[in-house]
Amino acid sequence: MLIEAVSEATHMGKSTIVQRVRDYLDDIGVANVMVRVESRRLAGALRDGDVSIATEDLAQVETTPGGIVGIVKPGLQELNRIALEGGVVLWDWPGGFGQQRQEILLRANLDAILQKKGINALTLVMTTNVPERIAEAQRLLEVTDKIAPSFKRILVQNEYVGRFEFARDSAPWRSLMASEAASTSRALTLSKIADVSLATLKPTGLSVRQIIDQDPEVLGELLGKDEFTMAACVTAVAAWYDRSGQELGKILPFRAPPKSIDASFEAAGRETEAT
Repeated sequence: MLIEAVSEATHMGKSTIVQRVRDYLDDIGVANVMVRVESRRLAGALRDGDVSIATEDLAQVETTPGGIVGIVKPGLQELNRIALEGGVVLWDWPGGFGQQRQEILLRANLDAILQKKGINALTLVMTTNVPERIAEAQRLLEVTDKIAPSFKRILVQNEYVGRFEFARDSAPWRSLMASEAASTSRALTLSKIADVSLATLKPTGLSVRQIIDQDPEVLGELLGKDEFTMAACVTAVAAWYDRSGQELGKILPFRAPPKSIDASFEAAGRETEAT
């Protein structure tokens, strides 16, 4: 299975969602590998076996066999591997990479190839409540439907800037309704307090699960903050972790060994349609 996260802007919570999906898969014992496309200046820690693709390498696109598809070939090869071994490829695209992603999907004929290999795909499209961001998400959802119709599509609403409350029939309300209509499942929500708390705790370098298990006093010593603030941040993150896990369970309704994950995903989809 392929799960990708996309947006047309940076600081939208893509990496947060991708990491949360990874934690969810780890919790249920599903093998996964992450493919992260980002600048070498921003490169974060990855596990052994994960794939890092530097955006700076795009400067070599004209001299690379296959062009832009050749640049991301290490990530695409992971799709061949999971077709044989099972598991999930988590693909974290950089913000503002929509046009290049579209070109890669088209040139690699990815939709048809994944269908042929029996690999399901899910696209998570990020947005905040800023009207421009919602309109961008709408376009990404609609473009994905056009160039990769077999990909399931979900809008992820990040409340970091504010809640998604608009006057009925206003321009942002219509764009939000269109975005939800272009999705194949109901939207996910990343609450503001969780996003702020995650940002506060990020300098520790710990995963969300490690943060939840950590003593707030120890976190305070690491970050130079008081343990009460740290306890509140951990509580907010833990609550979001629990809620988001429940939401992901509805979108990824499988608890199966890696090799049967795609069959389980399809079966869950049929059950949803039947109800």
